[in-house]
Amino acid sequence: MNAESFIKRVLGTDDLGDSYARDQVIELVSQALQESADKRSDFDERRIRTLLETLKKIEETTTDIVAGMTARRARITEDDE
Repeated sequence: MNAESFIKRVLGTDDLGDSYARDQVIELVSQALQESADKRSDFDERRIRTLLETLKKIEETTTDIVAGMTARRARITEDDE
């Protein structure tokens, strides 16, 4: 999505004007901030899920006792939070 289509979607219009009211600008900035936070949260959740899956795989497959215990502790600590 580009800036023009974002503005059209948020303002609910098919035509962009040359100027915008203060309230419209505030709505655009607020919506952009919210969507940015939502995307960042989704990305963080995917990263955490991948990390936990990797820790579990390390725990299940490693022959190094210390590495296995460290992976388990990290996974359990994250699950508790």
